[in-house]
Amino acid sequence: MKITGARAHLVETEPGIRLTTSYGTAPEKRGHVFVELRADDGLVGWGEASPLPFFTGETAETVHHVLERRFLPAVIGEEPWVPRSL
Repeated sequence: MKITGARAHLVETEPGIRLTTSYGTAPEKRGHVFVELRADDGLVGWGEASPLPFFTGETAETVHHVLERRFLPAVIGEEPWVPRSL
């Protein structure tokens, strides 16, 4: 099996409940990145990242950009079950 397609989807959601923690109150909208991988046998896999800019320094936009420019192009043609160094 080989990976034939890879996309990152940038999505913004409005949480139903906004919690307040020692970091402050959660924002009204929050960015997420969903990753879609497609294989030559028709299998589709999904992953998700919900970065916390105030905690990690990463935003959904930066995660999306790095995935689209660096990591996802590197996995095309690779076998999903075999570890590989980027």
